Amino acid sequence: MLLRTLQRADQSVYVQYRTHVWIPGTVIQGPAFSTLFQRRVVVVDFYEADGSLARRLFAEEDVRPSN
Repeated sequence: MLLRTLQRADQSVYVQYRTHVWIPGTVIQGPAFSTLFQRRVVVVDFYEADGSLARRLFAEEDVRPSN
């Protein structure tokens, strides 16, 4: 079993945007259960390739601390 550190608001993290592509972001809302996806998700802000700020839901296993 993998031990995970709980993500908290304003924590710097890396999120798996695509397979083998991890990008930096900031947690906005910590782990919460999503009825839409039927799993725990984390709300993360990150910058798109064009420089625009995006906010998306990521599965908890696709988020890891940056430090």
